[in-house]
Amino acid sequence: MKYIFLFSCLLTSFSVFSQNTPLKKQVYFESGSYALSQQSLMTLFEIANLVKESPSYTMILTGHTDNTGNITANQKLSEHRVGAVKNYLLQLGLNSEWIRADFFGADQPATRNADDEGKHSNRRVEISVYYYPPSEPTKIKSEVVVPPHRKKTIH
Repeated sequence: MKYIFLFSCLLTSFSVFSQNTPLKKQVYFESGSYALSQQSLMTLFEIANLVKESPSYTMILTGHTDNTGNITANQKLSEHRVGAVKNYLLQLGLNSEWIRADFFGADQPATRNADDEGKHSNRRVEISVYYYPPSEPTKIKSEVVVPPHRKKTIH
């Protein structure tokens, strides 16, 4: 019974999003790692199930690190984190053409890197899902909102 309640709560938390209000979630990583945790797998599974029910979507993944290590290594680590998330979403059956991916290393922290809690918050991949109504399927690729700060895209 406890698991049914948890599953219902997760579905409810993902159930409302629109073109104007994207669904935004994050998955977090251990220091120096791009391995997906059980919690991350569950979050991605829920997002994938929601998106499969609404096939008119665009998803933007952005990878981040804390400020531990050098700039080049952090840039590469954020790329690997995005790749891990994207690969798992593709394994769950999402359309690769509708997933955009960027990585920023330690350039865009969510919070200060002053302590372990702050650093943990910065070791993340942000997932933004934009929904397009089925009556407007041709707008999916032409009206994607792309952040102006995009540095690099992996396909």
